[in-house]
Amino acid sequence: MSRGTRAKTDRIDAELDGQFLLFRPEAGLTLPDDNFPIRGNLTTRRAQIVGMRKRLLAQIAARKKQDIPAG
Repeated sequence: MSRGTRAKTDRIDAELDGQFLLFRPEAGLTLPDDNFPIRGNLTTRRAQIVGMRKRLLAQIAARKKQDIPAG
């Protein structure tokens, strides 16, 4: 949801969450399904892979900047 402001604060987020739950009270009552731990593991692994990719791209850029051939 958006209020049309560019500011992003915890107070605004909490207020919007509260308004949403007033509008749809059942939305906050669902429990995670059985796949929740699997999704968490996949999310963690994805973050690791993204970090590895960033480091490799930085190494490639550094080698190119120093004119070191790939090898």
